[in-house]
Amino acid sequence: MYLCLVLRISTHIEQLLSTNDCVIIPEFGGFVLHSSPAAYESDKHRFSPPHKEIVFNPTLIHQDGLLPESYIRMYNMTFSQAQSALEKDIKALYNQIDKEGDIYLDKIGSLKKDDTGKLVFEPDTDSSFLGLKPFGLFPFHLPPVAQHTRKEKQEVAETQETKKSQRVVYMPVNRALIRAIGVSVAAACLILFVSIPLKRG
Repeated sequence: MYLCLVLRISTHIEQLLSTNDCVIIPEFGGFVLHSSPAAYESDKHRFSPPHKEIVFNPTLIHQDGLLPESYIRMYNMTFSQAQSALEKDIKALYNQIDKEGDIYLDKIGSLKKDDTGKLVFEPDTDSSFLGLKPFGLFPFHLPPVAQHTRKEKQEVAETQETKKSQRVVYMPVNRALIRAIGVSVAAACLILFVSIPLKRG
């Protein structure tokens, strides 16, 4: 009996959280969607897109009207009938916690009492509730580019040094200088030839 009523109210909470950032269960507590920015976990190489997390605030106990309106639309009730049905479901929540120690709200998370009697909420991390993924994005892993070992780095460096040593070095040619040297050598040869006396027979 209690489980059916708990399931009924959890279904309404899930539907309302898909269009609202806060849903309050009167005299019980409120479920709030908390926005989280994109994040990167370097130790896991994991990227998380912007998303929302469900948190429970036990101080939000006033009537915001969302749950009664949801009951009215779904079951075609009057406001007083919806209010009465909601009160039964809230009573079932308390009875289930007192009996079992905790309750599980489908796709939302679980609630239990701690040693002081305070309600503690544990969100469902594996939930398929799309309200938590407003951009339709999911976390993903991107491993870093494989790094070379020290031996591979040394081999690469040696290969580069070998290529450098095998390069052909071209010296610039000064044609005017070569022409001047050639003329000087020719002139010296001519002077030597002229200065040698000819023998007469």
